[in-house]
Amino acid sequence: MRLRKASLFLFSLLPFAACLPNHKIWDDFGLFNTRLAGIEHPFHLWRENYLGGDAYRPFGLPFLYIESRFSGGSTVAMHIVSLLLHGCCVLALHHLLGKITTERIAWLTALLFAVHPIHAEAVAMLYGQLELLTALFSLLALSAYVESVREESSRQLALALAFAFLAACSKESGMMLPVLVVLLRVCWLRVPRWVTWREALFGIPVVAYVVIRIVNLGQFYNPPTPPITEGMPFVVHANTVITSLGTLLRLTSFPTGQTLYYGHLRDDMFGRPVTELAWIFSALVLVILLVRSLGWRPVLFGAGWFLALVFPVLNILPALVVVGERNLYLALAGAALLGSAVVCETWKSGRGLQAGVFVLVMICVVDGNLVVRQWHDPETFWRSSLASHPASPMAHVWLARELLLTPGHEAEAVSHFRVALELNLQSEDARQGLEQLAVPVPPRQSPVFP
Repeated sequence: MRLRKASLFLFSLLPFAACLPNHKIWDDFGLFNTRLAGIEHPFHLWRENYLGGDAYRPFGLPFLYIESRFSGGSTVAMHIVSLLLHGCCVLALHHLLGKITTERIAWLTALLFAVHPIHAEAVAMLYGQLELLTALFSLLALSAYVESVREESSRQLALALAFAFLAACSKESGMMLPVLVVLLRVCWLRVPRWVTWREALFGIPVVAYVVIRIVNLGQFYNPPTPPITEGMPFVVHANTVITSLGTLLRLTSFPTGQTLYYGHLRDDMFGRPVTELAWIFSALVLVILLVRSLGWRPVLFGAGWFLALVFPVLNILPALVVVGERNLYLALAGAALLGSAVVCETWKSGRGLQAGVFVLVMICVVDGNLVVRQWHDPETFWRSSLASHPASPMAHVWLARELLLTPGHEAEAVSHFRVALELNLQSEDARQGLEQLAVPVPPRQSPVFP
């Protein structure tokens, strides 16, 4: 058993070890170089918003501040913390699944979860530590909950509720934990009633988080930036939901073209998201087939786990992004469980299957390192993003801005500003960039949508 756990921890480190020399990019720069710089009253951080917006993370933000101070601002040290947190999440997932399913399924699920390249943002970006903390506390809460039911232990229940509160205070996605508790009870604990007073108690940490949020921020929800679908026609809103879900399903199965910015999906939002619809339809067919082979309980648990954790970012409710890979972190465990269950059903069919799993794991390890290496610094990140998604207007703008920081790259910056404007004539950022460089710009056109 110790050897199995040690192997899981080792494999959790291997795919993303190449992130250690990476610089601060994307939200990391604003978070550590601006938001947490020059803090005069660190003990007040738990009362403040996360990054100047509507997010409220009273445990996550102080955690990042303390880590930054203790590490002396060393990005290498903070990346090591991220890797260790990911390893702890993998072990916590294995511990939870070991309580409700076979050891082989638990180990293989944790292994696939550990090496999946889609975790690159959550593990390689320092702000992703909040995703890791939320996942860790959620898994610990679920493990304690299982013990509280089986042993009828009030102590374990209190521990589970405490972990649930920490999960919500690390990131808002922790508020979905009560749904996972119900799924766990229905699908694995085989008890007569779906919901009892024990499960209802998991609403207390959510209510407590909401109360302190309102007390400290003055409101429950009032983002300074409007949701991306605000003021858009219904068809655009529907396309955005389809695009979000379809892309998340694709990234779960085939994580290609990974990036931190999915602005290129605007074409699907305002057009016809045929590819994303195909992924959703394929997932529905797969679920039906899995029910026939595995039974409804494990499929309901795995699919329900995945959908419950991605629901807040599907743009069904107001959201500020179309796709964020970090939001797949804990959700992926549901998909990994289903895949592992299928593999274990046919494990004795021959060494070919076992060799195939080994090859898949090694491919994931290599791919994960390749992804995080492309995110070494802002310029390499935007170049790699454009290599995969050349039709992203804002990616061209961001790369042009990075190029302007280095003398002698003005001509290349101009070319990227021009491409951005060709892709989106409404891009004020591209216009301002060209005007800053005294380059003529075409006249503005009326927007297609209000």
